[in-house]
Amino acid sequence: MSLVVLSNNKTEDGIVGVSGSIDKPFQFRNNLSSTYELPANAQVALQSAKVNLDGSIIIGNDNRTFFFWFGVPLSHLTGVGHQNTIQNSICEPIKIELGPDITDRDSFLQVNPPDLAPFLQKALRKYSYHPQIQNRMNVTPKYTNGLFVGYDFQILQSAEADGVLVNYIPPEASILDAYDQRIRDGVRAAKYTYAVGVPGGTFYHTDTRDQNNKGAFMTADVPPLSNKKGKFIVDISDIVGANSTSCCIGLSRDTTVITAAGDFVYPGHILGDIAAIWGRPARLPRSSSTATAIDETFNGRSWCRAYFDYAVVLNRFQTGVNAGKMFLEVYHCCATSDASTDELQGNGLTTWKIKKMDYGALAIAGGLASNYDFVRNDDNYQQVEFIVSGDQVSINLLSVGAPVPVMDYDATRNKDQNLTPMEQGRWSLFPVLGIYNRFNVANGIGQERSLTIATWNGTNSFVPNWTTDGGWLDNPNATWNRRIDEDADTSSGALSLRNCLDYNVLATSLNPYKYGGADGVTPFGYTLFQPRLIVSPSDLYVGTNQANMGNILGFAQTPVATVTATDAVTGTYTIVSANAPNVISIKSIFCRLDNFTQQSVNGKRGSTSQIIAHLPRYVQSGQNNYGPLYLEANNLIYLDLNNPEPMKVNTFDISMVYADETLAEGLVGTTIVCLHFREKPK
Repeated sequence: MSLVVLSNNKTEDGIVGVSGSIDKPFQFRNNLSSTYELPANAQVALQSAKVNLDGSIIIGNDNRTFFFWFGVPLSHLTGVGHQNTIQNSICEPIKIELGPDITDRDSFLQVNPPDLAPFLQKALRKYSYHPQIQNRMNVTPKYTNGLFVGYDFQILQSAEADGVLVNYIPPEASILDAYDQRIRDGVRAAKYTYAVGVPGGTFYHTDTRDQNNKGAFMTADVPPLSNKKGKFIVDISDIVGANSTSCCIGLSRDTTVITAAGDFVYPGHILGDIAAIWGRPARLPRSSSTATAIDETFNGRSWCRAYFDYAVVLNRFQTGVNAGKMFLEVYHCCATSDASTDELQGNGLTTWKIKKMDYGALAIAGGLASNYDFVRNDDNYQQVEFIVSGDQVSINLLSVGAPVPVMDYDATRNKDQNLTPMEQGRWSLFPVLGIYNRFNVANGIGQERSLTIATWNGTNSFVPNWTTDGGWLDNPNATWNRRIDEDADTSSGALSLRNCLDYNVLATSLNPYKYGGADGVTPFGYTLFQPRLIVSPSDLYVGTNQANMGNILGFAQTPVATVTATDAVTGTYTIVSANAPNVISIKSIFCRLDNFTQQSVNGKRGSTSQIIAHLPRYVQSGQNNYGPLYLEANNLIYLDLNNPEPMKVNTFDISMVYADETLAEGLVGTTIVCLHFREKPK
């Protein structure tokens, strides 16, 4: 039997610094001046070890994930005012992964706890999708009497009030086709033009001989509509009256996913595509399977092919009892298990549908009658106005007088009598305009028609360089939908199964979601929403089983971190670490003898290994978090070297590694390893 003492340094002086070459504290080689001979059938065990931890945190796959929630908080309490299940929520926890390169799941980050703050801030800003808090997250280290005690998480909100929102008319360079990717790519010519002037951005359908059920549709790659009473106002004066044009004015989540056919764009995480037609795969947006049908039910609305979440359609009737008239129709995309066919294009599926809203049956005080004829337009309606206020979407008509409501929100109505709420999938909404000239006269002489964007209250966003850095619609960091699409995460489809969203579930016993409004005066805006950090798995915030940063962020016994302070002046929420973070990495360290013939099994990697021992973390009364740590095993575990003949040795290569066998670079200073060799007992 013999003892071999190995070290990366000649002395033990100092505990800081990292040596170069092959003498690093986590990987080093000792060369012998003379040959050392081991007997046949020898065994090796780790007798003792001393390492120095520098106090840094190693962020890897096992401690890099937490979740962010911005919505009505969930509670274990029951009764009025409490949401005790995610089934009654319109939001989903947003997964946040931390690291030097968040897209590289095999990377790791070594950092001192206070210096982790900018990485946390970058990650939170990247995934703060709600327009009201977009890129407005601050994370700072917190100190008490000079000692690091955790982090301050600050979530700011836009302080803009109703009436002072910026009117940002989408520039010409931001315009994209809202339906056909080939037009976006420049492969096919667009049948429209768009120009910014006075009074705004004007959209023309240039092909006035369109006889193939094809309208022209545009959207804009601009900051989404503010959810704090943001307004989208479109001038319709060139469409209404005695002509042959129909139009669509709407708001849509980002439509960026292309179908397998490579032609059409739609929200990729929405299920329920219609049956394939024209030999192409099933897809959204919807196209009628009876493209030539014209009747009182659909009456040619198959032209309205672009996807939208909320829309006003000014539709001209060519046949039936209403022939020659133009009615205003309201549609929205909602989750429903109702198999009725009163949606824009019936598909009979049980997920998202575009359904028609019978606003006339609601008898809204002072509101528009459903049979108002826009060919005559006796009240001289000139503009359509959308207002987004928190979860609520309302639609008005504007003329020379006060706004005339078409749709508003009333908490006393059944769910199917309100427009669907602004659930997380449509936090960011973009404009959609469509013009259809199917029934224009031959050659379309004198029939060019237009829609003009008069107001677009783009959110007060602080995302840098959004105009030159991929914009919004093509930027995976800009919207939650893009994140879902990029990660190929289909779990968001569960939103359509929520009780609060299913329009076919009306029972009050299911606690239907009450839409929260936005206060246009106080900086907070939303009156119901609050942020949460889910740092450990939570039974309330379902889908957070991967959360594993509770200890590192200072919430050791708190799976869900809640708001600890609010600032009514700046509209800032603050979440403070509940306890001082554990400043030692949770990653285990193992000793590996690299140039010998012993074998162990690393189940984490699913392969054989040269690891000879595990270094327990706490070895001095459980108090050592960093600095010198010492190990002397109570029971030596010997591994066979598998040498049937005596073995001559000149070098010893030692590595300190994590469970995945990446080097334990959190070690500094001097590392000492004592190996015990013996002949295998008979």
